[in-house]
Amino acid sequence: MRLLHIEKDELFSKQVKNIVEDNDFIYLNTDSYEKAYEMIVELDIDLIIMANHINDSFCDQLIERIKLSNRSLIPIIVISDSDEFEQKSHYFEMGIMSYLNKKPFAAKRFEKYIQTIKRELELIQDIRELRIAVVDDSSFSLGVIRSFFDMYRVTNVDYFQDSNAFMNGTKNYDMFLIDYVMPIFDGEDLIYNIREENLDSMIILVTAHDNQKTITHCLSIGADDFILKPLDIKLFMLRITSCMRQFQLNRENANKSKALFELATKDSLTGVYNRNYFIDIYGKKVSESFRTGNPFSLILIDIDHFKSINDQYGHLKGDYVLKEIAVLLKSNLRESDIICRWGGEEFIILCANTDLENAIIVSEKLRLGIESHAFKDVKKITGSIGVTQWKLGDDKDSAFKRIDNSLYLAKLTGRNKVVSNEEIQIVKNGLPVNIEWGPFFRSGHTKLDLEHHEMISLSNAIIHNCFIEGNEEIVSQLFDRLIMETVKHFKNEEALLRLFEYEKLDEHMAIHKDLVNKVKVIQQELINKEIKPVNVAKYLIQDVVVGHIIKSDFDFFHIFK
Repeated sequence: MRLLHIEKDELFSKQVKNIVEDNDFIYLNTDSYEKAYEMIVELDIDLIIMANHINDSFCDQLIERIKLSNRSLIPIIVISDSDEFEQKSHYFEMGIMSYLNKKPFAAKRFEKYIQTIKRELELIQDIRELRIAVVDDSSFSLGVIRSFFDMYRVTNVDYFQDSNAFMNGTKNYDMFLIDYVMPIFDGEDLIYNIREENLDSMIILVTAHDNQKTITHCLSIGADDFILKPLDIKLFMLRITSCMRQFQLNRENANKSKALFELATKDSLTGVYNRNYFIDIYGKKVSESFRTGNPFSLILIDIDHFKSINDQYGHLKGDYVLKEIAVLLKSNLRESDIICRWGGEEFIILCANTDLENAIIVSEKLRLGIESHAFKDVKKITGSIGVTQWKLGDDKDSAFKRIDNSLYLAKLTGRNKVVSNEEIQIVKNGLPVNIEWGPFFRSGHTKLDLEHHEMISLSNAIIHNCFIEGNEEIVSQLFDRLIMETVKHFKNEEALLRLFEYEKLDEHMAIHKDLVNKVKVIQQELINKEIKPVNVAKYLIQDVVVGHIIKSDFDFFHIFK
């Protein structure tokens, strides 16, 4: 941006130069009006400051010459030694932008003018970068608008005299100037059509009809502003820049709103959605599925042994692993899938329009992705995954409990696996799994925990002996022992819950009774060799021991804490 200052006072020129250059203008100076005109014609001057005290008549002549040239749009500020009202009025009538006194010189006021011009020039530059469409059936009007844009070097413009041709073409423009009265399609038709495809563009109505109701209606259906014919270049560009300014303000507000939304809904470390956002989306998806019956599934992922990563490599490396896994998971999901950091080292995913079978396929893909990923300077990392499909009859909590239990089971039976709908896999790669005793099982009551530990130890012994040929008798004996321990444990647990006045005691006792009856049936089937030992082991773990602890006992652990 160039500013030309016509001034012979060197000290004052220096003062002006400092202000100008502080505002990113290139400062040019001459004390000759003739030289000044040559510079205006040859150079790309954006603002002229002239001192009328050099020669009043020459000052007037220069302004007239500029007005008659193709540089007539350059704003002019006159700085004068005189504060006479007549002289000030004279220059404003000639079309200057401002008239300032040299003594005392209002430097701050002058700088505001500089900043205004700078903003206007930046706005014009932004307009030059827009894709603009002008639709008007009048060749004369199109020619006038073209000449206006040419004067401001706005060249990225397509002109349409035929509204039908415009309607059949692309609407991929940033700004539209639309004549209101045209054959075939009028301005209202075009505004409707544009807004169906392009919500973010600027639409300016151009009309010779100063009808308030018509203009108001067009503004209500999507036009942003209007310009009345006959067109005046200064008013025309004023409307264009005003519309552009509002467009930029709207975009800034949209960006701010987006930033606030990101701040409120995204996890600051990993960049995926946070727990609060996920719960909100989950509630909406449940309501939608009630209405439509469309399936959706949930996938819950926990990074195995994550505490050891923090302990061994430090928390910064732990943060790196979480961010890397978030990127890895997102890259293997669809745009429609919602992923969030559920808490700590857990991630949860909502897969829209996905049944359980496909959700298991996705989960296995994610598990393998984590297992095979090379984390920089970190040992191999794996993840345990629980998966379930939301189904009719589920409330907001039941599906979460099912997926949570599935994840527990994945971690308790060897980790680095996918468990769906709380169904335990007691075989992995052809080998029996081992149920790990850990903090998951601790109720806070010592006697209860010891009994649970004993039952899990017996379950592990049964699992392993099921895979040893010829050990059917040992399995049967272990099974008998587990039944005895289970019946005894159920009685002790019921007495304890009665002592603590557990509100769901009757319901819990009914579950115990049903499990014992089923176990006795399976025991007889095993004696009669009607069922394989491996199926016995699966049932014991799935329903009687681990499954029962996770599905039912977890509900009362809080009363001991």
